[in-house]
Amino acid sequence: MNVLGICSGRINGNTEIMMKEAFRAIEETCGAECKLVRIQEAEIKKMYRLRDLHDQSSERQF
Repeated sequence: MNVLGICSGRINGNTEIMMKEAFRAIEETCGAECKLVRIQEAEIKKMYRLRDLHDQSSERQF
């Protein structure tokens, strides 16, 4: 089992500390693999729907 935690608070702030403690307990009791993602450090790219890409390409004049 995998567990993903997403944190948007301060780095090493209260929320992150609590999440890490919860991860420790989950790993010990369930043996799950836990991963923490910090929104501040995440590279988030804009996603397009396939239909939008098709519409954009048909509008281009070459």
